[in-house]
Amino acid sequence: MLRPLLLLVAVTLTASSCGAISRTLVEDDMSTAGAQEFAAPPETVSKAAIGALRTAGFEIAMTSADGLVIKTGRRPVAIEQGVPWSHQWVLQILPNSAGATVQATPHAYWGAEEAHDLSYDYWEARWAELFAEIADNIELLRPAPTPARLPDPV
Repeated sequence: MLRPLLLLVAVTLTASSCGAISRTLVEDDMSTAGAQEFAAPPETVSKAAIGALRTAGFEIAMTSADGLVIKTGRRPVAIEQGVPWSHQWVLQILPNSAGATVQATPHAYWGAEEAHDLSYDYWEARWAELFAEIADNIELLRPAPTPARLPDPV
């Protein structure tokens, strides 16, 4: 029963100027399009990610003690045929030699049921928005450069 409704939403959400239906999101997409490396310490990336999620209208449902796992609440995004559709993110901040990688896993719900036939194009755009906002926030969190000290007058 949900399958036709999901197809309708996929068509609605992925219709672009070319009018084509995108492919369905698969697990491998999570480690490619759903991951972004940042040249900043994991703690900074975590703060930037929380800020980005809040800017997008998500409530933070929980964070791990070290701040490296962030889960949002569900944010309503649409109502189709009387059924509410909502998004949720689970982010993992993975430390690496360059700083940290954010692994962003999206979840979509029709009412109380999780939808699994997700549109790649739709989520690729959401990942791009999220990662751009995280990058902007990292820049805002960087300490201001210390002005060069002038020599003492003689």
